[in-house]
Amino acid sequence: MLIQGIRLVGVWNEMTETHSQAAGTFGIDGEDLTGCLANIVLNRVTILQGQDGAGDIWGSARNVTYQYSAFLRNLHPVTISHAPGGEPAQARKNLSIHHNLFAYSHERTPQIRGCNSMVNLEQNIMHQWDAYGFGGGYGTRIRCRNGGCPDSINMIGNHYTTASVSPSQALILGETSGNDTDQIIIAPQVYMSENFLPPENVDFGAALVEFPRDPQAAVTFIPKNDWIDKLLPFIGAPFRKADENQIFSEVSSQIAQDMSGSP
Repeated sequence: MLIQGIRLVGVWNEMTETHSQAAGTFGIDGEDLTGCLANIVLNRVTILQGQDGAGDIWGSARNVTYQYSAFLRNLHPVTISHAPGGEPAQARKNLSIHHNLFAYSHERTPQIRGCNSMVNLEQNIMHQWDAYGFGGGYGTRIRCRNGGCPDSINMIGNHYTTASVSPSQALILGETSGNDTDQIIIAPQVYMSENFLPPENVDFGAALVEFPRDPQAAVTFIPKNDWIDKLLPFIGAPFRKADENQIFSEVSSQIAQDMSGSP
């Protein structure tokens, strides 16, 4: 299934942190029948104003790709999980999240929780997490749930801008950053290479080599120096609105600033 070139706008007004599934904007839900959702690609989609869910991948979904899509002004954009967790039949496998923009979120850009195997996060841009003054927000979190823990996670070439008010929370391994009890399990299952993170960031993966992937999951990498011209213009639904253009312009400037090392 290919979902392409559309704009989905939710009802969240950016004024409350209340969690409400009714205010979700989009999700892929493979809970009801094991393996019922597979081989799904989200390409050049823009998702805005989602409260609890603006791209969730839930239950036993397999072979899912999010690429060249924009997740803008959402409370909780993408949770990759299942409740209560720890159920092998509901595990997610073979997920590719690449060349996307997550901007102006509170947290979960994305959150990888519970039984997930072979997840590739590559050349994504995370900008302005913890953006709404609620406190406690973060960029990406990888954590266990009810005995189920993620494994075989590759994080390659992602850029977490220095613009967030919580730079130390760019990446969390476990429920909280620092000495979370799950880190001893999670860190060896996270391979990291060529990521840009704020210097204040605390948590890092500990895998020494990249986890092997299906050859069909190979991603074409774009040199960082070409992102402004060859990546950002092709993220999200075509024909952007004025407020979306403003965010992309801000992100472009921030990436250039981060790369130059200037304040």
